[in-house]
Amino acid sequence: MIKNTLTSPDDDIVNVTTGRPPAYVVHDLLHLQDIFGDHLELLRGRRVLDIGSGTTEMARYLHEEYGISRAKQLDWWYDANRHKLRRLVCVTHTKKDILHWIKKNTRYLISGTVNDTTVGDSTQDLVTSSHLLRHFEKREELEKAFLEIYRILKPGGMAVIVPIHRGKVKLITSLLEAYQINHEWIPITPEYKIEGRQFRLIITK
Repeated sequence: MIKNTLTSPDDDIVNVTTGRPPAYVVHDLLHLQDIFGDHLELLRGRRVLDIGSGTTEMARYLHEEYGISRAKQLDWWYDANRHKLRRLVCVTHTKKDILHWIKKNTRYLISGTVNDTTVGDSTQDLVTSSHLLRHFEKREELEKAFLEIYRILKPGGMAVIVPIHRGKVKLITSLLEAYQINHEWIPITPEYKIEGRQFRLIITK
């Protein structure tokens, strides 16, 4: 099972000095273990992309813990221009901390958004995203996000998206069915400590 190296289960973002992963990175990896069992090493040599990663160091963790060297993570501020850092630093770390973190993790980072990943068609074996799509309320926003995720998946690829609140299941199902996108809903069990009934969404291509 995953090694929990946290000092506190309430950590929200990575400590940029120690590099310890936040609690929800451990939770996200547990979601993957539910699917792949204790055999995440089967993803070695595969292209794995985590979308909306923030400062979680998800890709580094997959690489160092499981040898998944082609793992990448994507977020809108990874290109570190001044305007983006101004928006980010006010709610997280200092500019110096962020620039240090980016430098340390450069090999794992891709700058983009879930609506425009800047990634090529049919290039990813596995796409993951956690606590991102909960910010999308409009059908048009969700449509763009899911079509982009589907576009970058390889044939036979999989996307794992968590958590999806039950109130959005009907809307997302109708959207995916309209584009004939294969999908499956899996209830999230109580040990994940998520409020309300929520689901893990699996998309396959």
